[in-house]
Amino acid sequence: MTDLGECAGCGEVATVVCSNCDTPWCSDCEADRVHTGTCLPDAQLVRAALAPIEHFNLHERKDPNGDPWPSGEWDEEPDAVEWIENGWRCLIVRHGVNGHLNGYVGVPIGHAAHGLADNELNLQVHGGVTYASPNAPASWLDELTVVTTPGLWWVGFDTGHLTDKSPGLERFIGGVGSGGTYKTVDYCRAEIVRMIYELEEMERSA
Repeated sequence: MTDLGECAGCGEVATVVCSNCDTPWCSDCEADRVHTGTCLPDAQLVRAALAPIEHFNLHERKDPNGDPWPSGEWDEEPDAVEWIENGWRCLIVRHGVNGHLNGYVGVPIGHAAHGLADNELNLQVHGGVTYASPNAPASWLDELTVVTTPGLWWVGFDTGHLTDKSPGLERFIGGVGSGGTYKTVDYCRAEIVRMIYELEEMERSA
């Protein structure tokens, strides 16, 4: 077997090399899409600064029992960010109690995905599409610059699955979910980039 070196995601023995970016990955990291967004065409990687939404700040960060979350990667992260990615309106918002992150893209009027339910959108995003609505993911988001674009159909995913780590559940109900991995803001942004790429492909093939 050819020696592919170390996995760029976890440092273990690599078993596959990405055909687009030539980066080595183990099968777990490749399957979990740790490198999502890094091997897309340059045109899809137009970057804009993430803008933390200061008034959405979970100051207490307590679990359902009222106990503080344990320390982790989330300590230095904002609880919500907004930005425009290659012309698409994007949001990442933290769940108010469980603490995991959710990612959203605003689909404009006229796009093939506009108006489709979550189970009608076969996008290869983390955990699949779990949100599709004309309404912003939370009522307070109506105040934001990104969300005020009229007619957007919000499509999103969450990182609160059994294979994910939710900081607000680490000590609650016996630490359910502690065997998974926490999905960071950077991870969620990469998934959003992938989702945008697929939405653009959908539009081109419509």
